[in-house]
Amino acid sequence: MDFFFSLIFSCRKKVSPTLNNNISDSYFYYSKFFVIYCKLIVLFKTQPMQFLSSYQIFLDKRFIIEYHEGVMTLERMKTFILKESSDQDYSPNFDMLLDIRQITFKGFIKDIKDYIEFLRSHKGISGKRKLAVLTSKPHQVVFSTFLSMFSVKLPQTMKIFSSLEAALFWLGDPVDTYKVNSCLNHLKEKKELCV
Repeated sequence: MDFFFSLIFSCRKKVSPTLNNNISDSYFYYSKFFVIYCKLIVLFKTQPMQFLSSYQIFLDKRFIIEYHEGVMTLERMKTFILKESSDQDYSPNFDMLLDIRQITFKGFIKDIKDYIEFLRSHKGISGKRKLAVLTSKPHQVVFSTFLSMFSVKLPQTMKIFSSLEAALFWLGDPVDTYKVNSCLNHLKEKKELCV
């Protein structure tokens, strides 16, 4: 939040020469920036810290698409994975596209070793498969890289991608790009809250 105060004052300094030091104009600009600042505080404080997820299993293609958004924690991810793996169509050997482009991590990176142990201790969750992780932000790449480093104890092969097309190509194009995009849009609509 201090960033926004410094932004307000730096903008005021840049604008002040054109204001001719007119106090009423300065007051107007300060009050305008203050309103914006207050709205940002309300926005950040009222944003729910949820983890919303959904998945689609293509049984005939032996392929799973997972979509996640929100704030990911170790416990929330465990809850989701246990729910997904209990689906009668789920197989730990199906290749997977994991879309985490809308994820923020909360304490999750330090929990990666625990997460890997959790996957190892639940035999029906992770099997011999390819896992393509779709990212769009640096912190997601860092998470995925750490996950990849520690997942050598798992039978899966994992790779990080910033492009859906490249991820699908690496997976062997189990489903065409148009259908995957359509599926991801559907999953965004149907996402479920995992608490």
